[in-house]
Amino acid sequence: MWQLTPLRIAGIYACVGTIWILASDRVLAALVASPGTLTLLQTLKGWLYVVVTSVLVYVLVRASVTQIRGAQVARADSDQRLRIIQSEVAQLERVALVGETASILNHELKTPLSTILLNLRLIERDLQPRGDAQKDNIDRLRMLRGEVQRINSLLEGQLGPLRVGSENLDDLVNVDRVARDAMELLQHQARESGTDLHLSLSGPLRPAVGNAALVLHALLNLMTNALQVMPDGGRLDVEVASGDGIVVLRVRDTGPGIPADQRERIFEPFVTTKPKGTGLGLAIAGRLVRKMGGRIEAISEPDRGACFEIHLPAQTAAPSSGDRPPGTSVRP
Repeated sequence: MWQLTPLRIAGIYACVGTIWILASDRVLAALVASPGTLTLLQTLKGWLYVVVTSVLVYVLVRASVTQIRGAQVARADSDQRLRIIQSEVAQLERVALVGETASILNHELKTPLSTILLNLRLIERDLQPRGDAQKDNIDRLRMLRGEVQRINSLLEGQLGPLRVGSENLDDLVNVDRVARDAMELLQHQARESGTDLHLSLSGPLRPAVGNAALVLHALLNLMTNALQVMPDGGRLDVEVASGDGIVVLRVRDTGPGIPADQRERIFEPFVTTKPKGTGLGLAIAGRLVRKMGGRIEAISEPDRGACFEIHLPAQTAAPSSGDRPPGTSVRP
């Protein structure tokens, strides 16, 4: 399509100006008899041509500069969009690799886990309680069986949060109970590393809308990550609160914090601050939370620890009168 560019305008003006100068000289010579008046009019005509030409040149230069700047801005925007697209493609490639890894783990681990689970059930059935020691052994077997069942459940759907599973995401989740379960499961690991666990419940607490197993999985990933960044011990606080239509789970540690250059990418697959970390724990936690319609964020300052927050939609109905009173604090 033909466009009126500054260069074409300059060409048209040059042609029209030349024709005007030649024609106007003849017209003036025919109409004006006095040589002095003719000279004056020709001088004025020349100055008028100079002024018009100068204004036109100024306008054309400004238009050209504007076009150049617009092209530079468009190119910069295009380059930025390209970088964003490349980043998203790289993210999708990492996500695909996580999904492939999850499928391999699912295939390779389910068979031995099923064998372990079957044998634990047989041992538990054959053992008869004979004194406190035997009863303790049976309790340990039940705990082991529960852990194997949980791992098997993760492999069946929760290890691969990138694909849409069959989990019901509209359940009412008692988040404080989930937090207690997570504290109990990691209590021994925390004790071995010299880390103090603290659970704080600010009520009245409303149930969250989601899936209890997915919430537990995400919370365990955050707490495990916190324990791993504090190999020499420290303090790990888990807080549960609700308000403004959300339920908030906070996991706060006294570790080294998150480097500034990794805060924006901390929930991406394979991004880790630990020398032996896989970079999958936080990524899976983030995807599980988003799968339930929630959001997750990290707050950190160098050498002042990190705080991870899970925000889940809360039940809209008001809590019952039997809910826990505000300010309940538990230390396992």
